[in-house]
Amino acid sequence: IALADALLAERSLPIPERVATLVLRARAYELTGDLERSIVDLEGALALDVGQARVWNELGLVSADAGRVERAIAAFERAVQVDPRFARGWNNLGNALRGTGRIAEAIRAVERATVADPAYALAWANLGALRREGGDDTGAESALTSALALAPDHVGALMTLGGLLRDRSDLANA
Repeated sequence: IALADALLAERSLPIPERVATLVLRARAYELTGDLERSIVDLEGALALDVGQARVWNELGLVSADAGRVERAIAAFERAVQVDPRFARGWNNLGNALRGTGRIAEAIRAVERATVADPAYALAWANLGALRREGGDDTGAESALTSALALAPDHVGALMTLGGLLRDRSDLANA
């Protein structure tokens, strides 16, 4: 943090390096548990360059950790607005929406993650869990099967699929 402070004190530090330094210091604050200072630095970085999808995503993650769910949703929405192919942003948006009970919106967001990156196993696993939560067991099974094709040891996908098969009384495959 002290090194970042020293770099940021340099008036001649170019904007890209200033943004990177703010993000690094934000991560350091996050690791120490000072989420509010982390948020301030991430917002400072975005004030210098609003076109950073990954910084918007990081702001969403830290905001969610700080209990600011609506702020997190807004940050994830901005991340995917800046970069519509940013699969992690879509997946994180879906997770945040799920936390507010907005399952249909969450499903749409995580579906966008799987379109943006068809090899993103975590998104497929999350989509399966969301579809199951939304009552679409067939869609859930399909998404979970996709997750396991990409990551056969994905514990979350295995557990969700096992629960689905158990509830269906398909114990031989559970």
